[in-house]
Amino acid sequence: MFRFEVERSGYISKSCITPYMSDQGYFYISIPIGSHGRVKRIWINRKAVVRQEEEFTIVDWLTYRKTEKGNIVLMPSDNKNSTIIYLIAKCGYRGSSKIEILTPETAELVFEGAIYDSPRGSLGVSSCGLYKVKDGAVFKISRTGRLYGADPVITVKVVFTHEGIDLIRADELSDEELAQLL
Repeated sequence: MFRFEVERSGYISKSCITPYMSDQGYFYISIPIGSHGRVKRIWINRKAVVRQEEEFTIVDWLTYRKTEKGNIVLMPSDNKNSTIIYLIAKCGYRGSSKIEILTPETAELVFEGAIYDSPRGSLGVSSCGLYKVKDGAVFKISRTGRLYGADPVITVKVVFTHEGIDLIRADELSDEELAQLL
């Protein structure tokens, strides 16, 4: 499972998520949901976790299911047309951010969270969330606050490659350039 973070400068970083293990032996990831460090646990099916050397990682192709109580469980998927990503849009200093889905036919919000830069959010509130995406999903990221010259609105696109999943800035590339890269 990939974690994409759109930095304050507009740079997009990509990393793999390492799951935690509860006292009962179940795997989960934590998504911030508000002030004072509150988090929501997103549970992960044991079949979706792979041990690599000394640590655990989550497989790239995932789907999800909601339980009767409203818990979200991530499960492995054989479908290579869609997966789940964790997307974070960093806000400017003392600002906020918002993630908007521009192509609803290729992206679906699974869970939305908020990262507070201070205990009560006075230094900024960044938007984050889990999204079920297909190839070509487009997101619009709006940011406020002190961005030091960076663009307040960024459009990003999900691209499936033979190496996995990438998130690129769609507002910087034309369709011809994108076709040549793929």
